[in-house]
Amino acid sequence: MPTPRKKFLIVTDAVPGWDLAGQDVLRICIRKFAEVCPDIRVLVILPAGKIRSWMNYCSVSNFNCPQSVIPAAFTPYHSLKKALERVPADAIVAIHDGRRPLVSHRLIREMFRRMEEGARALIPVVPSTEGVMEISDDAVQPVSSSAALLAQTPQMFLSNDIKAAYQQAYDPRFTDPASVAAGINIPLTPVEGERYNIRIDTPEDLSVAGALRQLSIAAKNN
Repeated sequence: MPTPRKKFLIVTDAVPGWDLAGQDVLRICIRKFAEVCPDIRVLVILPAGKIRSWMNYCSVSNFNCPQSVIPAAFTPYHSLKKALERVPADAIVAIHDGRRPLVSHRLIREMFRRMEEGARALIPVVPSTEGVMEISDDAVQPVSSSAALLAQTPQMFLSNDIKAAYQQAYDPRFTDPASVAAGINIPLTPVEGERYNIRIDTPEDLSVAGALRQLSIAAKNN
């Protein structure tokens, strides 16, 4: 049986200090992965002005998960490129949006399993429930909702592939790691995402996430 690959987590777009049901959103994200893979190596990308407060929080709250904190660069692309320099060859890299604390242990576990079985890149997707329009040359054309999929995180890659992808010149069309990987034709395999794996961008989103988390906890206890 082949030796399992080392696993790395890179957390992007984190906003430490956002409280979700008494816990920091960033802490929830990291803990989810650590509970699935206790030996996972964690890299957190943070704005320079947030690093001290996050480290103080970890100390005061006894959040002892080993991690490396990387100051954010001037674009998400360059931040992630810098983080990938710390990832060795022949590893599995999970790149997760630090504003998505409701990702399930099940999805993380299933994606790591599929990566160990030979997948090169896994992208969780959910169908769009709203109308989608494509704009080109000032014209608007509807896109079939059945053809429109919304990408979530975590997105998982073999480290050799994603490190090579981030050697490309920066392009504003790179919106997430999957789009960067596609730039060098890395085959992307979709996996079924989760409806409630929402991204928190506003205080209203935080309230919704809190309600969804309580419903999930209640369902597990019943």
